[in-house]
Amino acid sequence: MLSSTRSRIIAAAAALLLICAGTWWAIDASQSSDEAIEIPEKVCDERVSGKSVTNLFPKKGDKFKEETYQFDARRNYGDCKLQAGGEKAGFSYIYRSGGKYPRKSIQSQGVRVSLGEAYGYMSKHNGAILLYIPCGTNAEKDTGSRLLITAGASMVEQAKESQQLNESMKEIGPLAAFTAQAARDMSRGWFKCPGSESLPDGPVVIHWND
Repeated sequence: MLSSTRSRIIAAAAALLLICAGTWWAIDASQSSDEAIEIPEKVCDERVSGKSVTNLFPKKGDKFKEETYQFDARRNYGDCKLQAGGEKAGFSYIYRSGGKYPRKSIQSQGVRVSLGEAYGYMSKHNGAILLYIPCGTNAEKDTGSRLLITAGASMVEQAKESQQLNESMKEIGPLAAFTAQAARDMSRGWFKCPGSESLPDGPVVIHWND
């Protein structure tokens, strides 16, 4: 089982990311635009490919904005919030040195997801994806350092309000792709997690029927 302290830290980080309708998001809520939205080549202080977020926003509307916390230097926690065209998306990272992360227990908290050796779940509450990436040299299963990526998007939250999470929801695909790219870019570039090069291309796999 995850320790109560670790569980509280993870829950707090996920909550901070997913309460994206706060003050920063609301600044330009009353404004609208028909201009084409331009997404930078790199987002989140140039740590993640901008191509991965393109489909989380409309083609036209309010210009792209981003806000980051603790992305200037490597820390144990940070988050990145993105906004464009009235939609929002983002992710947080948590680095935990050591510990136990039982796959079965973690994945039982929602719809199971995976990306190579990384694993986690999709929240049934708001559709956020939480992915635990091995980030150490400990070869023992379910133990050692982990980089946790938690990603969410307003389009998924809105779709969840009108229907249950299921594989026919077209909004989930772009979020799964964004989560996977953030996982690859953060684990390979900034954190240099051993074995991160083996994370496969493509989106996070969602195991709907497993």
